[in-house]
Amino acid sequence: MRSTIRILALTSCAAVMSLGAARAQETPMQFWHQEWSRERHASVQQDYGRDHAPRWFGGDGYGSMGEQDNRRPRGPMPQVHVSNPTFYDYKPDALKPVSLDKLCTPPAPAQPPVAGTAGPETTGAAVADDQAPSSFAQACASLAGASLRMLPEVSRAVAAWYGAHPALVWSDGNGVSAKALAAIAVLNASGVVGLDPADYRVETPNLDGLDDQARQAALLRFDVALSAKALTYVLDAQRGRVDPDRISGYHDLPRKTVDLAAAMSTMTGDGDVAHWLQAQNPDNAQFKALVAELARLRADGPAPEPRHSGKSRHKHRDSAADKIAKVEMSLERLRWLPQQFGDRYVFLNQPAFEVTYFNGNDKPLSMRAVVGRPDAQTYFFVDHIKDVQYNPYWNVPRSIVVNEMLPKLYRDGSYLDDHGYEVLNQRGRQIASNSVDWAAFAKNAASVEVRQPPGRRNALGLVKIEFPNKHAIYMHDTPEKSFFTRDMRALSHGCVRLQHPKEMAAALLGKSVGYVEKQIARGENASERVGADIPVYLAYFTAWPDPDGAVRYYGDVYDRDAHLKTALEKTEAARKDG
Repeated sequence: MRSTIRILALTSCAAVMSLGAARAQETPMQFWHQEWSRERHASVQQDYGRDHAPRWFGGDGYGSMGEQDNRRPRGPMPQVHVSNPTFYDYKPDALKPVSLDKLCTPPAPAQPPVAGTAGPETTGAAVADDQAPSSFAQACASLAGASLRMLPEVSRAVAAWYGAHPALVWSDGNGVSAKALAAIAVLNASGVVGLDPADYRVETPNLDGLDDQARQAALLRFDVALSAKALTYVLDAQRGRVDPDRISGYHDLPRKTVDLAAAMSTMTGDGDVAHWLQAQNPDNAQFKALVAELARLRADGPAPEPRHSGKSRHKHRDSAADKIAKVEMSLERLRWLPQQFGDRYVFLNQPAFEVTYFNGNDKPLSMRAVVGRPDAQTYFFVDHIKDVQYNPYWNVPRSIVVNEMLPKLYRDGSYLDDHGYEVLNQRGRQIASNSVDWAAFAKNAASVEVRQPPGRRNALGLVKIEFPNKHAIYMHDTPEKSFFTRDMRALSHGCVRLQHPKEMAAALLGKSVGYVEKQIARGENASERVGADIPVYLAYFTAWPDPDGAVRYYGDVYDRDAHLKTALEKTEAARKDG
């Protein structure tokens, strides 16, 4: 009986697919999957009967399969498939009920010093046993049984603050302070920056007719609530409401750590609290452009789409409501990234199929890109450019060997040798393709490396730009130049193919294109380190400003908007009545 083994693995690179026109009733994901299946079936049917002329993966196909029985692996072909990541059932952060009387319990008094030693300086926080309780302590006691719901990290920060500083933060002694009203105004206007004002709503207390103890109790409840809501805003503004790594395995964006203790300390100081709260949002031109676009859409409705020249962009139309939703999701995603991108950086927007290199005030270098198919998506992550490789080897990912080459190896064990690939054992020595137990390799019981030597028909072309990461994703050249003429370019196994790789390599190295061409002309596999610290953002935005600041809209090729929408809805439900 054939056993089915599913092995989670890294996304692979360099796909060869042809795509037709999407039917109106299909989602983008359904369309791409069906087109890929049809193309794959067609290529397999056409592959039989071809001659043995070398054909590279990334070119016309892998080539023909011989019918030489003595070169087939022994035994039945194992039914093994290396799986790509999946989307998850999103689990939002849950609010935690916090008891107010325990929340503001002051720390225990210090033990009396040993005779002959100096005791610690008193801070005024502790009181003697025979001293009357402070109004703060009385207010805490009167709130016995009362509670507020807040995020776990917020509850810890609030408890630590009031435990160490038993005093009101947002009161001027008689009522709500001007600072509190300024903070509330920012929280109520959070929708301007794409957040949900309901998450930060705080009602000011009605103090009319209350005696002193009741007044202090009402002010304390308000004080703690506003501290909690302000800290929640700080969290959301800096890192987003959603944890991206809980959405899918294609997200690799560890959630930011936010110093809430420092935030509380700052908010209680003498500074402009409203300005400080607003400054917790991303600080880059793209964020400002999206905020302005959101305001325009809400006020005036959609503006005409910017004109696109040629066939560089796929056609996509959205309603005003669709555009607002896309801008709001883009503002959420921006919070997953660093607050500032830096002066020099590379930015890939996957739905736009476009890569741009920014270098300070210089004109940005933009070019078309090919990204992963919907069933082999390019990851969403941040890294740093390391080096440029000339005449690179293509180390064929295990997923491609198992999922696509294995059937051909079972028809012809020498398939890889015949088609110009090299097979290396664990010692790095080249061995014959038909000497490998491919069934054992498929089951992870044997280890070999399959690679394609450098050359113009190599799947990576002549240039590879590396930023080492656990997903084995990089940017590279390709022999399939025709792919860049297509509007929809989700065609690879996950890596990023560049329309003008020599220009990108030259810009990163601070060299001329002629210099890069000279290194390639040597014909040798060589690597050159990129000296500058240049981050690369492999991102996913269906609404995004172009280098001129005009916000453009793109199709949700990976259905990630739909999954983010679900995550946001679950987050809103979990925070309801918080």
